[in-house]
Amino acid sequence: MGQHPSGFMGIGMILSNLLAEEFAKHVKGVHELAQANLTQANEDMKRFYDCHTGKLVAYEVGQKVFLDRRNIKTTQPMKKIDNKWFGPFEVVEKVGASAYKLRILKTWKHVHPVFNEVLLKPAVQPSFKSQMQPPPPSPVIVDECEEYEVEEILDSQLHRGKLQFLVKWVGYEEATWQPDSDVNTIAQEVIQEFYQKHPGAPQKLMIP
Repeated sequence: MGQHPSGFMGIGMILSNLLAEEFAKHVKGVHELAQANLTQANEDMKRFYDCHTGKLVAYEVGQKVFLDRRNIKTTQPMKKIDNKWFGPFEVVEKVGASAYKLRILKTWKHVHPVFNEVLLKPAVQPSFKSQMQPPPPSPVIVDECEEYEVEEILDSQLHRGKLQFLVKWVGYEEATWQPDSDVNTIAQEVIQEFYQKHPGAPQKLMIP
């Protein structure tokens, strides 16, 4: 009495060994998963670090790049047609460790053509020729101000008592409503042509 048959003792040891083995496998699996997650996290952190600390692509002479527009001063914003990037422009040469000289527009007379690499990004070529479209023209820089070329005035309206023109811009598909004060400074002749064609269109009231 009080003694367990040897068969039950053997089964107990086998079960104990199996549980220990399964537990060991589980621990190993958890460790491998944690290690994989840590590796992925490190890669993500490295990628984030690289993107935000200037460890960027090295550009070759002749390569096309886009230029961050925030580097170009402007006092005449046309927000609805502004792109975040100008270009693409051709890389002419590398200047120092982290700057590049670009072949910028001839109209940018007051803009120095050398830019830090953090202001650039590569211009990715489309996979098929049918996808290739000429980029919208960059604005002309006049006395450090951006000026877009007005192709045509399509309509006019009074919005909250202020005159606006629906402007079709050269090189852009989308027409935008702009205050008459902005359009008047760059396209007085185009405005006159619009009112000659549409004399009944809304216009600014002249107070005698």
